[in-house]
Amino acid sequence: MNEWEKYERAMFNELYYQFRKPYFVVKPAKEKLIGKYSRIKREIDVSVFDKDNLKNPLFIVECKRHKRKLNVKHVEGFFGVIEDVEAKKGILVCPSGFTKGACNYAQAKGIALWILSVQDSKRLNFREVARIVFPWDEVFHPIMGDAFYSFTISILIDEWIDTLEGIPFEEWEVMIYTYRQNNQDKCNKLLRIIVQLHHDSGWRFQALRFLIEFSAIDGAFHKMLLKYEKDQEVLALLKSIN
Repeated sequence: MNEWEKYERAMFNELYYQFRKPYFVVKPAKEKLIGKYSRIKREIDVSVFDKDNLKNPLFIVECKRHKRKLNVKHVEGFFGVIEDVEAKKGILVCPSGFTKGACNYAQAKGIALWILSVQDSKRLNFREVARIVFPWDEVFHPIMGDAFYSFTISILIDEWIDTLEGIPFEEWEVMIYTYRQNNQDKCNKLLRIIVQLHHDSGWRFQALRFLIEFSAIDGAFHKMLLKYEKDQEVLALLKSIN
């Protein structure tokens, strides 16, 4: 998948969670719809349908990963596609913004203009990792995707922990195992920080349980935790370590 395709895929990953099944169907890049006027197949980057009408899209999305602002010709061309496939609305997406003429034309034609940075597009695509490792419940995939992204690119422990705060334990557990497969040392470092500093004893307990499972607690770290930990359940788990 080239960089343009990854950018298009990011918009699919954004809209997939905004327009949820079973009420909507979001189709990814390369979907081809027959134009009413052109009578040819028009390739659509992302299309969103009502579940009861898979012929005429509610709206379509065109993504242009350009380094310069899109101008009125880009919007005008996209409007032609919207009319040809009989979509009710359209969204034009670019990382660099739009000229004044493009904005004026889009407003007159009811086209939404979105600015999506390349960096944010990479973040959105980590939602696919969440779908792979935890396919059973999609509700927390956006948060999980952000956490995977933060773990991959961030060097700040606080950022990793912040992105994990709203994730239920089952999803959190799957993420830790996935983290460890990706970077064992970084994962152990994250868990050690949680055990030492997290305000919630439940988080400390679970992080400690992982460290024990991974055989990632040395004698000095064990003694330090025994000295400062106040929660009785965490202490009991610490004392169970041989």
